[in-house]
Amino acid sequence: MKTILRFYRLADTAKNRNIVARELEPIVAELPVDKATVTVDMADDSGDRYEASVHLEVPGPDIHASAKDYTVQAAWRKIARQIKDELKRRLNKRQSERSRPRLSAAQNRA
Repeated sequence: MKTILRFYRLADTAKNRNIVARELEPIVAELPVDKATVTVDMADDSGDRYEASVHLEVPGPDIHASAKDYTVQAAWRKIARQIKDELKRRLNKRQSERSRPRLSAAQNRA
């Protein structure tokens, strides 16, 4: 997997990279990711301090998630929750499609 990390208005330090890598590893262990693009930004406004986003290139539709919070770790926890929810949604959809009765070609024509 190719990983691209971008830090805006935030130091690109080993500590910050480790925070992102530690949070990203369990996520990508669950699915085949070709490329992960991660952005961490310190917000301009007086609200939430950090904004993080991830774009995962996976087979099928890509997965996007973003979150804002007062710490980088908290923002990443929100992103991890969003991705896990999306994976559950896709799994449930796939299971419901498999359990649905299939019509044969002859039944479709009738």
